[in-house]
Formats: sequence, structure tokens, C-alpha cells
Amino acid sequence: MRTRFGHALLMVGILMLAAAFTGCIGEDDEDKFVGMWVIEPEEEEGHSVYYTFEDDGTGYAQVWQDEQYDFEWEIDEGEGTITVDGDTADYRFDGSDTVFISDPDDPDDETRFDRVDPDDVDLPEMPDQD
Repeated sequence: MRTRFGHALLMVGILMLAAAFTGCIGEDDEDKFVGMWVIEPEEEEGHSVYYTFEDDGTGYAQVWQDEQYDFEWEIDEGEGTITVDGDTADYRFDGSDTVFISDPDDPDDETRFDRVDPDDVDLPEMPDQD
């Protein structure tokens, strides 16, 4: 009797630990997105686009010397999707400094985002967009 109870208690503990660990994994991808990312142009005359994801679910995109666009974002870890202002896309990380984002209807057409250190980027100050 004690052995069965001990095994049952151990199994419950393992399941709770696994659930807690899974919850941490779900938070990791959201934490990974926080920061500044860049999409480099495919052509020389193009401009880089910088995306900043804040930890409060807001962010902004800035095209070099152009406008700044504010957005809201969220991650659905279970689905492997990111939603930005109502538009949902698939994502996959390649290490911690590169993420590929694609349209769920065309997963082969991926856009590469590379993490950048904001201190290494010299973007012009943008006026408040309010």
C-alpha cells in the first residue's frame, strides 16, 4: 500500500515538474523575440528594416530614415506562430540570433531576421508617431 502511494506521489511530482518545465519552454520563445532584429535587403539599393520587440507585447518597425510603424505582437508557442497586428505567421529559430518567419500558406517563402545589438545600430531619432 505504501509503495503504491509512494509511486503515485512520485508520478504526480514528475508530471507537475514536466508541466512546469513545459511552461518555461513556452516562455522561452517569447523571451527570445524580445530585442532588436533586422531584415537586410536582397538588393544593394534596398534599405534594412529594423524591428524592436518589447517584452510588453508592443514593438515598432523602422525603415532607415523613413517612418516608424508601431505594432502589437504575441506568440502561440503550441502552434509555433507569431501574430503581429492581427496577421499570423509561422516562425522557427535557428539558434538564438536568427529567426525565420513564413506565411502559413507558403512555408517555403521564409524571411530571415537577424538579432542586432541596438548599440551597434545608428538609426535616426524618429519623432513621436502619436
